[in-house]
Amino acid sequence: MLELTVKQHAASGPPNGVGDSMLADRTVFEEQVAVLEALQRAFERRDAAALAELVHPDATLRLITAPEGGDVRGRDGALDYMDDVERRLIVPAFHSIEPAGNDAVLVIGRIQYQHADNSLTDTTAVWLVQFRDGLIWQTDTFTNEADARAQAALLSPPG
Repeated sequence: MLELTVKQHAASGPPNGVGDSMLADRTVFEEQVAVLEALQRAFERRDAAALAELVHPDATLRLITAPEGGDVRGRDGALDYMDDVERRLIVPAFHSIEPAGNDAVLVIGRIQYQHADNSLTDTTAVWLVQFRDGLIWQTDTFTNEADARAQAALLSPPG
């Protein structure tokens, strides 16, 4: 079962004229969190088909656990990745999710994973996840939270 903190931008009351916008932003964020929770459950079950359905057909996922540090592209790439995962220990843990610009979130956690030589890595992991059409479209994985936040800042509109 997932145990994570969902961070939303709190406000005592919306400024004039932006109430609907803030509500829409919150709804989109909640939908994004639901997709990530479904992704985590599918990954834990090693359910490749369910996981692939959460990935946009044009997705590019840059994952530190991808074979040879490569990108996972689209649903077929997600299926291939899950086939590889069956043979290795990979345990991601999400601790918090927070908004990070337009249609993006930062997922902060840890990951344990097995290398081809059977050595293990346990490290901080921060995923910058961008969505398109309600599905995971772009993902970049960082082992340094400051680097992830710097990249996320580039997604945010100025102001």
